[in-house]
Amino acid sequence: MNTSFSQHSESGALFGLDARIALAIFGVLSLVSGAALLAGLDSSRAKSLATELSDLGKGIEALQYDLRDDIFTVATVPNGTEAFRTLFDKEAVAETGTWRGRWLGPYITFTGTQHPRYGAMSLEKHPAVHSQSCGGDDTCYQWVVYGNVKPSISAEVNTIIDGPHETTPENQGRLQWDDGGDDTGILYYRAAKALTTEER
Repeated sequence: MNTSFSQHSESGALFGLDARIALAIFGVLSLVSGAALLAGLDSSRAKSLATELSDLGKGIEALQYDLRDDIFTVATVPNGTEAFRTLFDKEAVAETGTWRGRWLGPYITFTGTQHPRYGAMSLEKHPAVHSQSCGGDDTCYQWVVYGNVKPSISAEVNTIIDGPHETTPENQGRLQWDDGGDDTGILYYRAAKALTTEER
């Protein structure tokens, strides 16, 4: 019997088994590190988005302060997209009265109404809950709306802005959202107090 051949075969078999175990371990580690990397990426995006939304709120407040009127009132076309445009485009401000003369923008860094990551950007006017309508003695707010934000990102941003203790975070606080299913959603950020309750 060729013991040299037998020992060589056993050593080859052991090497093959070791390689398969190593590959399996590597595969598991890749999955775990990949998931951790994605979670870290989402967290980083959430922090960046929270800062971005805060800056938009400051821009809306500054514009309304300078023009001394509601952002929807001063827009050439009083809808959510054009109201958002007044923050960076003087031509979106109606020529009525002295509004354009008081415009000292741009008030934000965006130069369009399409976010590079989160879809269409616009403004809406609602009370403290984004799904309700302004009316009566309600305090009304300008809400920044992003048209395509994963609910998981919205939830992370909500923790940064409103904290972790809301019972129904999608309908409470400054950051709210609608879950559109299939990992899509609409984000609403209560950015600034409206100067009129009239909805546009």
